[in-house]
Amino acid sequence: MPAILSTRKQKIPTSPCSQRRYAARLMVDVLQEMLNHRQLSVACHFGSASKTDIESFIQAVVEGGDEYDIRLFQAHANDLRVARLKMLEFIGATLPEFRMDSVEGLAACRAELKRQSGLLLDWQITPAAFCQFFNSMESELVIISDLSADEVDFMGDLFNACDWCDETWTLESAPYLAEEVSRVASRIEEAEQAVHGNNH
Repeated sequence: MPAILSTRKQKIPTSPCSQRRYAARLMVDVLQEMLNHRQLSVACHFGSASKTDIESFIQAVVEGGDEYDIRLFQAHANDLRVARLKMLEFIGATLPEFRMDSVEGLAACRAELKRQSGLLLDWQITPAAFCQFFNSMESELVIISDLSADEVDFMGDLFNACDWCDETWTLESAPYLAEEVSRVASRIEEAEQAVHGNNH
């Protein structure tokens, strides 16, 4: 599963036809870059962002020619908790209006939930790590933000699937968790494809 990456700057074409195609492609890139910023913010906030995620994002920003904010340098800290906090500061300055319970925030939460689901099903993270991430997200959106069940229906039955999860759990010993994670990831993927299809 790839780390969260930012988009890079592209060479601007000269012909009018090529410029129109470039403009359309650039708009997609801008939207994707905004989602990447928001998704990394979600990942840092809920504790699922790895050192590789943060370093890959920083590298893409640098290679893209964007300003190298001091907070990005500080995000190279050996302490992952500190690195996540510095990334949250940087993204907060970039997207000051961003909120977890907004339309954009929920889109980023869905994207990060799908990514973490893939990591779990690929045995790259443990059920305990996944459920810790999910419980943090569920608490933020349902308890703190008081969103309705319909607004967070993308979470499926993961609340019950993660109930009583501890470090001893594996995908083999917790088949219901594996099944529900797979269902949730598939539903998110189907919803994304439907949106993309409607945009064409």
